[in-house]
Amino acid sequence: MGFDQEELELAFQLHVMDMLVQADLVTTQAERDHMERLFPLVTLIQRGFSEADGTRTERLQDAAVEALEVLPRTLDPRQKLDLLNACYQLAISDRSFGMGEGGVLLMTARLLGIPDATFDDFVDRRGGPPGMTAAQLDREDG
Repeated sequence: MGFDQEELELAFQLHVMDMLVQADLVTTQAERDHMERLFPLVTLIQRGFSEADGTRTERLQDAAVEALEVLPRTLDPRQKLDLLNACYQLAISDRSFGMGEGGVLLMTARLLGIPDATFDDFVDRRGGPPGMTAAQLDREDG
């Protein structure tokens, strides 16, 4: 499709953000403000990822599909963790981090090819809820 690295990472983050919003069920004003700071509508429009009314475009969908294909192969481990951290920051923008959001973050890590043990360490280092591990999230999901 010909998306550049920045567009792929942006599309990936927007894809994860949409899943986080669905997992959270309620979008707070703090979350909306955080998303607007990270993803200004004007930038999304310039990239062709959004219409002026905020509606996502097919171009964004195409970029997200390509991102899921390309990023796991092209990012080094540090870049993968940086991208996971950016997604984590979205998850905690409402100052809470529940199991639903943890499940989305685990799926994100797995899509990027981050091992479960690395995910567990990542969450633990950020003071995640006690017992929030890949294995626990799998049990909760199953």
